[in-house]
Amino acid sequence: MSFSLEHYVESLQDFQSQTKRLMAVFRDIGVPAKADKVASYREELQNDQFNITVVGEFGRGKSMFINALLGKKILPSSPLVTTTVLNHITYGEKEEVVLRFEDENTPEKVISLEEFQQIVAPLEVMEEDKQGQKEYDEAVNYIESIAYAEVRYPIDFCKDGVRIIDTPGLNDGNATRDRLASEIIPRSDVAILLLTAKSPLSASEMTMLKDRLLKNDIQKVFLVANFKDAIRTEQDEREVIEYIRENLQGIIDEPKIFLVSAKQGLTARRLLNGEKLRVRKSVPIEETGVPEFEQSLADFLQYERAQVKMKRPVHKTLRLIDDTIEQEINIARRSLELEKVGLEAKITQIQTQLKSFKENSEKSLSDISGKLKIKEKELMRWYKDELVKIKQAGMHEFDRHTFIDETTITGEVEEAMAPLERRLHEQKVEKMQNTAKEVIESGSKNTNQQWLQIDTQFNQLIETGDDTRVTINSMPAQPDYDIFDDIYAELDVAWSKSTSLLGKAVIGVGYMVNTVASGITSFFKSLFGISENEKRRKLRSQLSNQLESNRKNKASAFKKEWQAVVKGIESNYRKTVEQMVREKAQQLALLTKNAQMEKSEVENRLAEIREQERSLQQIQQELQQLVERMNIRNEKEVFG
Repeated sequence: MSFSLEHYVESLQDFQSQTKRLMAVFRDIGVPAKADKVASYREELQNDQFNITVVGEFGRGKSMFINALLGKKILPSSPLVTTTVLNHITYGEKEEVVLRFEDENTPEKVISLEEFQQIVAPLEVMEEDKQGQKEYDEAVNYIESIAYAEVRYPIDFCKDGVRIIDTPGLNDGNATRDRLASEIIPRSDVAILLLTAKSPLSASEMTMLKDRLLKNDIQKVFLVANFKDAIRTEQDEREVIEYIRENLQGIIDEPKIFLVSAKQGLTARRLLNGEKLRVRKSVPIEETGVPEFEQSLADFLQYERAQVKMKRPVHKTLRLIDDTIEQEINIARRSLELEKVGLEAKITQIQTQLKSFKENSEKSLSDISGKLKIKEKELMRWYKDELVKIKQAGMHEFDRHTFIDETTITGEVEEAMAPLERRLHEQKVEKMQNTAKEVIESGSKNTNQQWLQIDTQFNQLIETGDDTRVTINSMPAQPDYDIFDDIYAELDVAWSKSTSLLGKAVIGVGYMVNTVASGITSFFKSLFGISENEKRRKLRSQLSNQLESNRKNKASAFKKEWQAVVKGIESNYRKTVEQMVREKAQQLALLTKNAQMEKSEVENRLAEIREQERSLQQIQQELQQLVERMNIRNEKEVFG
């Protein structure tokens, strides 16, 4: 059975169909601003791809495994070739690779698949080879300038909105592992940790699972042990799976463990797809373990993760329907009964207040922006101090040991730093969220109060038609009234959902995207032929320099990240104000239009209103049934 997300596709099509109807109803009612909101929800869901991140140490057959899923040899999978850049494999009508660069001013570059396969880690050269060293440095600099490569290919696996993220190896250093755990995996729907069935769960793999992954991400991990073909008997296969399960007790509840042969799976798929290959012996695709893994992956995506993806836009749409029935439909009914004398003057008064509200909100935003910039300095001081502590912890761990074994030092320093870096990331996100919310709440009090005054006047106008002049002091206190709740909700998901408005601003500002020799595993270069003490001194110096470089990169990325948050808040703030003013203006126009109707037209208008309300309720019911169907499928297919 091939990989399929048909149930999710059906749910998505159902949502798109119902919201298309809803947009037409909103325009018919006379509130195109709400139709535009629904359009943004549709776009958010349509663009929200399933991100599958594949991670693993060098030599785990990562590229071969991805090729087996795709059913075609797209990524280079030679033992001598390693993934040097972050690769995004997506569906495209034609074969091409788009390189996107760290420098946002550098235009993207479209290259062929053959050219892409030549972008590999260069081999190190002897120090005395000056020309070779120059070429090596140029190759490294070019690779490090690439943010990621988007590999587009007409492949069925990715057709229904699946994106595979192929990452540099876990051996590529502390910085790579940190970014995987704090940036890439949190924004992924699934993280596949590729192991080797011959010796599963190395020290770095255990550290990644135990000390680096955020607590919200651990249950989305699939553990895939490659090289099933190297295991002789079914009993040996069971022992490998049981070994992995036992070692993950207390780390992952009910781990998802699979045994596959990526090499045999790719060969079987290529033969099934009609390719002519010269092979000594091929095995049926079912015996490779790949289909079993794919089925479990598809179920997890289209039932559990799909529910997470659809919940936000579906519930926002349902809330919008409720608001429309409560506001526009009731406004339309009541406006037919309003006393027309003095109505125009009262509407003009509210229109004037809307103009004043817009001007004052811009002043409040300026104040908020200024305070957020001041907070940047405070946050930067705190973050830099914490980074120094982590560097000191790494150096302290090095100084505790007298050995100079590469593997041991790498593991000990990584184990000491990993939980500290994970905790710092969690604290960073929490501090950014709380600081931003506090500044917005404080700076928008007058804006909220002015909007409450406008809303109260408008509602009183609809309720009674009496004189609606109300002062702030005469209004009841409503401490929880905040028109910027959506911004707070955006802040809550910005670091885990790249399609959110703030997520789009935050994503892509991370540090250490692609490094050929970024971590402490490269410290032993050129340390041969000298005394042990000299080796240790040089090694310590190299470690210190590397950790200092990482510290500076992180501090720089933190500043960019905060500035991206501020920019996103400013954009969302203006958008919120603009939408609210626009919706209120449309409600006033609707009120004016209905109030001007002759008595002979009222009955027809009431019939129109009833039909509009009926249409809204039908769409609301269909969307609620969609949510129920997804809940039932989730319980049956995933949990039951």
